[in-house]
Amino acid sequence: MKTQIFADVSSQGTITDFKKKEIGKAIKENAGKRIIFTIERKYNKRSTNQNSFFHGVILPILSQALIEAGYNEANSMEWTKDFVKYHCLIKEYVNKKTGEVTKSIGNTSGLTTTEFMELIATIQQWAMENLNCYLPDPNEQIKITY
Repeated sequence: MKTQIFADVSSQGTITDFKKKEIGKAIKENAGKRIIFTIERKYNKRSTNQNSFFHGVILPILSQALIEAGYNEANSMEWTKDFVKYHCLIKEYVNKKTGEVTKSIGNTSGLTTTEFMELIATIQQWAMENLNCYLPDPNEQIKITY
């Protein structure tokens, strides 16, 4: 059984007595068992609307622009998404002892709403600069011609 308890921590680093009782109750319910006690900062993950916009607007338009630019593999939305991650979600880590730079590709699923908005803006700028492709903002009305 998994129990999640959401609480606000005051600027003094405390939580309400009610939340303390809720935590105590959850611990007692698991008496004699081994548990994992995790404290994690709550972030607003990307919204359903952001996800729908990304998969329903950004990726299809970008896919078509990539195909027109010669990337025939872009007929797969998964390939297009991987392409976006490779070009817009690369993170670099520097080994402080050797100076070696290691790169990794980030993932869209863990982004906060703000980080996801920043990703969309990065993709829009990249698409315009590299493919001369305009990607609309969320809720922007555009006319599509075929």
